[in-house]
Amino acid sequence: MTAGRRITGRLRFIRTLKENFLWVHTFDTIEELRRGLQDFVAHYNATWLVARHNYRTPNQIRAEQRDLAQCLPANLPLAA
Repeated sequence: MTAGRRITGRLRFIRTLKENFLWVHTFDTIEELRRGLQDFVAHYNATWLVARHNYRTPNQIRAEQRDLAQCLPANLPLAA
């Protein structure tokens, strides 16, 4: 993944966060905001379908990456 795509993905998440959470809720305390952010991120990671990931959720992508990492041999010799 290129740096430009990473930045675009992060900016897209920030836009989604603002449009679907920050602009539609009010908070009386910082603690309410913190809990709300945690809930939103958990919901986003579990349910949000991301186009650049072939319409899979962030949790699905992470699980696939973990599975791939576990399949790699642990003791690969380093190139000299």
